[in-house]
Amino acid sequence: MRDGPGWLWRGDLPPGVTAGAVSEKREELASGLRRPLGCVWPETDSELATIAGYSLTTVSHAETGRLWQARKFWESADRALGAGGELLRLYGAWREAAAPAAGEAGE
Repeated sequence: MRDGPGWLWRGDLPPGVTAGAVSEKREELASGLRRPLGCVWPETDSELATIAGYSLTTVSHAETGRLWQARKFWESADRALGAGGELLRLYGAWREAAAPAAGEAGE
C-alpha cells in the first residue's frame, strides 16, 4: 500500500517494480497538464475540460495525480494543449512503469 497527499493506492506490483518508480511516472504525467507560467490559453482547467470534452473533475483529478483516465483522455488533452504527443509519451511511460516486463506476465 502506498499513501500520500491526495491519493491512496493498494495493489500488487510486478516483480522488480517499486512503488517509487510508479509514483515518479505518475507525477511526471500529472505535471504534463500544468501549464507553464505565462501560458494564457487555455487559462483554466475549466477551459481545458471544455476543449478536451471532459468534465472539470476529470481534468482536475488528472492534474493533481489522481490518475484513472484512459488513453483517450490523454489523447484529447494532448490535442487541446497542442502538446505534440508529449502527454501520450508520459502516459505510456507511466503505464509501462507499472506493467510486468515481457515474459513475466502470468508467472
